[in-house]
Amino acid sequence: MIARILALALAVVVTVPAASAVSLAATTTDPCADPTPHPPIAILGDDDFARPGNGVVGGAGTPADPYVICGWDIAPQGVDGILLKDTTRHVVIRNNVVHDSLVEVKHYDTSGVVPLDKRIRAGVYLYNAENVVVADNEIVRMEWAISVTVCACFLIPGADGIAVEFSSGVTVTGNRLERNSAFGARLRESTDVVFCGNVVRENRGHGVGVYNVPGVLLCGNDVRDNHAPTELIVSASPGAQVVDNVVCGHHFAGVAITFGSHGSLVARNALAGAQNPIHVQGSDGVTVQDNVLLPACPTA
Repeated sequence: MIARILALALAVVVTVPAASAVSLAATTTDPCADPTPHPPIAILGDDDFARPGNGVVGGAGTPADPYVICGWDIAPQGVDGILLKDTTRHVVIRNNVVHDSLVEVKHYDTSGVVPLDKRIRAGVYLYNAENVVVADNEIVRMEWAISVTVCACFLIPGADGIAVEFSSGVTVTGNRLERNSAFGARLRESTDVVFCGNVVRENRGHGVGVYNVPGVLLCGNDVRDNHAPTELIVSASPGAQVVDNVVCGHHFAGVAITFGSHGSLVARNALAGAQNPIHVQGSDGVTVQDNVLLPACPTA
C-alpha cells in the first residue's frame, strides 16, 4: 500500500500532459534550466497570476496546464523569495535558486504584543494556497529575522527554506534546502501534503517540522546534520507516513512522532547518529517497522 501511495504521489510531480506550456522535467531546451536574476515574487490572490513581471513564464492555471514559475535567481532582502498567498489556481514552482536573504526587521504594534506581520519568512512560502507543486529548487542561506517590540529586541527563526501553512494539495519534491537560519521545511496546519525526495541539510532549526498536517507523506528524503534536537519532527498529525528516508543527526532524535500523531507509520528508514533514532511520545497506534539503524550516516 505504501509503495502504491508513493508511486501515486511521485506521479503527480513527474507527469504533465504534453499540452503544458513548460514541462516539469528540465531538458536542454528548457528555458528555465539556467536561472536568471529576478526580484522576489509575491502572488497575492489568483488575479496576480496575470500581473506583468510576476515571474510566471507560462501556463493557464488549470490541472492540465498549470502556471509555471521557474528559472529565476532570487536574493530576497527581508522578504520571502517566492510567496503564494490566497491562491487556488494550479501552479508549478520549479528550477529556481533562492539564496542569501538579508536581515529583516519586524515591527510590533504599540502594545508590544501583536506584530504587524505575523508570518514567518521563507525562501518559498505557501500561505493559504492550493494546488501547488514545488520541485527542483535550490533554497540556501535564508538568514535571520529580527523582531522588535517596545521593550526588547530578540531573534526569531523567521527564515525557513520552504514553509507551507494553511494550504492544501501541495507536493514538495526534489528540492535542496541547506544552511537556512530556521527550518529546512516547515509544514503546518495544512492538508493533502506530500514531501518527498528532498535534500535537507545543515539548517539551524529542525530539518523538517510538521505540525497538524493529517496524513502527510514524508518519503525518500535525505535529512541530516540540522541543528535542532530533532532532525524530523511530526506533531499533531494523525496518519502521517514517514517512509524510505535517510535521517542522520547527532542530537536527541532522528524521527520524532509526537502529541496526537495517532496511527502514524514509520517504516523502511535508514537512521544514524541520534541518541534516539525513533522517538514516539503522546501518540497511539504508531507502527514502527523495517527501519535500519546504521553505525554511521551513508555517504551523501
